[in-house]
Amino acid sequence: MKHLVVRHFLIALLSLWVALSLVFLIVRVAPGDFVAQKLAALETQGAEQRPTQIVGAIIVEHDAPLSEIAVEQRLVREEHAEDGAALLLERNPNVEFPLVDGEPSARAGTELTLRERVTIADLAYAYRIESDDILDANPAGSLTNPDGQLAADTVLHPGDWIVMPTTTIVEANIRRRLGVDRSLGAQYGDFLWHVVRFDFGASVQTQESALSVVGVVLPRTVQLNLYALIVAALIGLPLGFAALRLRGRRIAAVLQSGSAVLWALPSFWLVLFLIGMVAARGYFFEDGLWWIPLLDHDAYSITSSPTGFLALYSLPAVAAGLPLAAVIFAACAPHSDDRERDLRAIARRLLAALRIQLPILIGFNFILELMFALPGLGFVLFGSLNRSDTPLISAVACVTVLFMVFCYFAIDMARAGLDREARA
Repeated sequence: MKHLVVRHFLIALLSLWVALSLVFLIVRVAPGDFVAQKLAALETQGAEQRPTQIVGAIIVEHDAPLSEIAVEQRLVREEHAEDGAALLLERNPNVEFPLVDGEPSARAGTELTLRERVTIADLAYAYRIESDDILDANPAGSLTNPDGQLAADTVLHPGDWIVMPTTTIVEANIRRRLGVDRSLGAQYGDFLWHVVRFDFGASVQTQESALSVVGVVLPRTVQLNLYALIVAALIGLPLGFAALRLRGRRIAAVLQSGSAVLWALPSFWLVLFLIGMVAARGYFFEDGLWWIPLLDHDAYSITSSPTGFLALYSLPAVAAGLPLAAVIFAACAPHSDDRERDLRAIARRLLAALRIQLPILIGFNFILELMFALPGLGFVLFGSLNRSDTPLISAVACVTVLFMVFCYFAIDMARAGLDREARA
């Protein structure tokens, strides 16, 4: 048994690696270009280029570490923040910098010398762009380059003006923030490392941790899936065992035909039919059977509002559970094998059916969340796809993949245990 567990565990790890690799490729390829969206909005606001004056000194507005000031004032890049602190210490030998948490800091009101000169190449490097980007924004004959003599090694002094390509700078910083400014191999390594640490970064829209967003909405998706499984079991198991008990009679054939029709029923039509039947001014009832609390936040959790939860989740749970009930019925119903009365054989068929239906159930419930405006994983996933929110897409996809691989591992181990008992 130990060797069996190890083997299935290794298969699960391999499956997880393949699935996460596919997620990485899809996240990098499928969503719209978030960078292009932001740049289009920026250009619409007329901020494609912006005249900038070279700053030589500043007065610190609030207490801050020197490394933070150096990055904020574009003396160095963020990854070289410690070098920026050393530069400020070197350029301000007569200023006293107290240590805060072991790091030199400047008090509010302190006058700091930032630079006495800077070349265009150094300026471009600090902004993560190329020297040619700055030169293109300052063509010969312009106010900042009247004689056309600007070059990468041209020295600028405090008070000089230069036109900075705002769009290019924003693009470079967004790509840096999303981690897409490096090679695909480096991005892939970072992606796997972040998955191992469950660190997907912050949402590009809300600036909130992507994993914390998933943590809020995950219970709602779990509730919907469990509710759908309960509905399927309450319908499929009794009918299946009834057909097994009535084997050979006409009613058993009727039940089997009904399950086939239920399985073939278009799921989206079923959803719309249920909504129309329950909602006010629907197909059958003028006042509706009950009110669906789409905007009631307490209804998202069964512990907060049981009645609201049932009113909100019952329709999508029934829509997802009915096709699965037909599958459960087929696993329990009579078969040509003489051993079908063995409960272990029925359990094996149920596990095999669940293994096939699991991704269908989860995927369909994602779409149901969108149709019923249930803020679960599916609702968040479709919204983040529309907004090209790469960190949030990665977090939702990876959590879903981890959950499915875990379920497959549990199902496979249960099936292996049943097979082992049958052989014994």
